[in-house]
Amino acid sequence: MADAAITGTVRAAELRRAALLTDGATRLADMFGVTDWPGMVSLAADPAGLIKWTREVEGTDPAAVRFPRHKVHDDATAAFCDFGD
Repeated sequence: MADAAITGTVRAAELRRAALLTDGATRLADMFGVTDWPGMVSLAADPAGLIKWTREVEGTDPAAVRFPRHKVHDDATAAFCDFGD
């Protein structure tokens, strides 16, 4: 749901990187607590790696007990933009 999105604003001249992540791709930070939001942006530079690690952490809790959630695996999509220096 777009109305639940976490967003922010930065001046275009200050923008260097951006990550667009679905809630299934943000689980490492917002559900599992294995990284923080700056870490998520760094991880998003490798979208396939980010999703792979998310699936690995999900796999450690297949009954959703340690990390309570409605779905063991949620759709995960990640896009990363690097605008350079």
